[in-house]
Order: sequence, then structure tokens, then C-alpha cells
Amino acid sequence: MNIKVDQKTIQFFLFAYWHDPRWKKFVGATVKIWDLAENLQEEGHAVTLVLPNYGFKKLSANFNLVEVPFIDLPVVRLITYNFLLLFVLFTRFLFSKRAGVVYVRRMTSLTPLIYAKLTRKLFFYEINDDPYHLGHSTGPKGLFSIKAFISRKIDELNLFFCDRSFVISRNVLDKIKAENPTLDSEKCLIAPSGSNTKHFYPRDQAVCRDTLRLDPQSRYVGFVGSLLKHQGIDTLIAASQLVVDRVPACKFLIVGEGPMRRYWENKVASLRLTSFFKFTGQVEYARVPIWINAMDLCVAPFLKTAGFRSPVKIFDYMACGKAVVASQIRGTTDIFLNSGAIQIVPSEHPAQLAIAISLMLGDTQLTTSMGKAGRQFILRNHDRKQLAQQVRTNSTTLLTRKDQP
Repeated sequence: MNIKVDQKTIQFFLFAYWHDPRWKKFVGATVKIWDLAENLQEEGHAVTLVLPNYGFKKLSANFNLVEVPFIDLPVVRLITYNFLLLFVLFTRFLFSKRAGVVYVRRMTSLTPLIYAKLTRKLFFYEINDDPYHLGHSTGPKGLFSIKAFISRKIDELNLFFCDRSFVISRNVLDKIKAENPTLDSEKCLIAPSGSNTKHFYPRDQAVCRDTLRLDPQSRYVGFVGSLLKHQGIDTLIAASQLVVDRVPACKFLIVGEGPMRRYWENKVASLRLTSFFKFTGQVEYARVPIWINAMDLCVAPFLKTAGFRSPVKIFDYMACGKAVVASQIRGTTDIFLNSGAIQIVPSEHPAQLAIAISLMLGDTQLTTSMGKAGRQFILRNHDRKQLAQQVRTNSTTLLTRKDQP
């Protein structure tokens, strides 16, 4: 079967699977793959995004969205999803003769790989975090170890058979190579994370505060993200006691949801800091930029245990033109060192964090210039459109080579 390549239009099938029993209907987990689908579609390609039927509010889509049902119970959840995914693919898309690409954001499944090989489509695999990091486990330790082992083996098979892999950072790629010395390095590409600059951009602070009914006279230090232990809010709470002594008008916004929320709210209450903190809970994705733009300064106080990861929040902060204070985490925050938009402090060091926050709140000219530098840094280097362009370029090259006799 000879599949002809249309140089202008490529058929993309994008896959992602995310589930965390600690909280549900969390739209943020699929935003990156959603942006990739939109950007490829805007370039004129035919895009189908395949996701589990999570049940959360959908973003507006200009592409074909396929939602696969599953039984939302432990163990059978992933099994039923993969079985029904197989059914959907082989009943709806098996006989497509159009040249195409199957693109998978790291997930515990071989189904997309099988589909790609049977339909002679290219197979691209995205590694968006450290696949060998064992943090954030839930459930019995033995069961988690089994799940982690299976996940790693599936990653290794997907990486071995893929035509291209897109890895979040050099540090993660080096770790993958060390674990898989026979892996073909030529097909492994670095694809840093980024921000949707059409969604995250500078907005009038006064208008944002009015929209959110925030005090226009307060100085707001903000965090946006999933409320997991590695995010380091414990360090921020400890630092806040020192900050408010120096900047009495300072308030702290914790925007997001997660299993640590109640614990941190109780900790703030026990320290009699409740009047200085606002925990918003989960907010709609459309309103996240409003919260960021209402802030004077943004923080990412990661713990040392965070490991190599995609610091999406920092990209979004900078895209909104905000200065940032963040922990020094090798392979995570060092990418921003030359951005001119971030103050790096030692991880798990409340005093240093407090000093950096206090000094920056006292220098509006500095934070304004840092914010402008950050926006330009994201536009030049980390607009999510660049990932779409990288995927498209590799697709065209490989499909053309594949079609040659």
C-alpha cells in the first residue's frame, strides 16, 4: 500500500491520558496537548484529539475531539479505557489511507503504537516529565511500585518503536539515555515546555483586581498550580511571616486545587495568618490569566524533591509579564537563568525566599522591567506554537522520506 503525502495537509492523531484520584475535573492536565491540537489545526492540518471522557468543562475546539468512555474505578479504569480506545480506533479510523502521524503524550498504553504500526503512520512520543521519578505516589506502596514498573516498560517500548521522541529537557533525556543505552539518540529531540501566549498575556492589573473583587491597595504575591507537596507552599507560608513584617500590605493568593489544600489552610490558620492568605480553589482555565495579572509578583517555591519537571506555571507567569521568584531546581528552573525575569533562591529556605519577595515588592520599576523581559523571553523561545512547528517539520520530513521509492 503506497500512501501519498500531501505536503500541505497532514492527518494528526493526538493522544493523552491523565487521571488522579485525589481530585477530578481538573482541566489543566490536558491544556498542553489541547494547545498542540489547536496550533496544528490552525496551520491547516487535519487534527483529531483523543482523550478519556473526563467529564470536565470543554475548551472551545477547532479540531475533531473524540472522547473515549471508561469505568472510573481503580484497576479497571485504565484497562477499560485501553479496550474501548482500541475499539474506537479500529472502528472509526482503521481504513484511513491518508498519510499521517500518531502523537502520544506519555501515557500507560501501547494502543496508539499498535494503531500507528498497523496503519503505517508515523509514531511520535512526548515525554513531558521524568519517567523515572517516583514522587507523588498514592495508594499501597507495593501496588504503586508495580504500576511504576509497568509504566516504565511501556515508556521504553514506545520510545524504542517511535519515529521521533520529544523530550521536555536535556536533563530528562540524559536520564532516559542512561537507563536505555541502546536507544537511538538521533530520533530523540528536546522540546521544552512553554505557554499559550494568546491566552496568557499582560492585562490591566486594576481591571483584573476589580473583576476578582480584590483590594486595589494590597500587594499580592501569587502562586498558580496544583496543590501538591512538591510545590513548596510550606516554604512560602513560613516565609510569609517574615514578609508581612516588612510589607504589611502584602497578601498571598494560592490559586488552584489539590490534596494539600486543607492541610495548608489549616497551617495558615494555626499561625494566625488567615487574613493574609486567600485560597481560591479550582478556577476556570479562562480566568487563570486574570488571577495572574492581578498579582504584583509570582512565585514557584518548589521543594528539592520536585525533580525534573515542566514548570508550566513559570512560563505562564512570564507570558503575562510578571516577575518571578522561584526555587533553584536543576533541570527545572535553570532554563530561566538568562531570561532577566526571575529571581532564583535556594530551595526550602524561607528566609531567602522572604528577602527576595520583600525586596522585589519594594521596587516596582524592577518588577516591571523583569515582567517585560519575561514576556519577550517566552515569545522568542517558549511559545507553544513552536512545538507545533517542530512536530510539523519533523512530520513533513519523515513522511516525504517514507514515500520515496
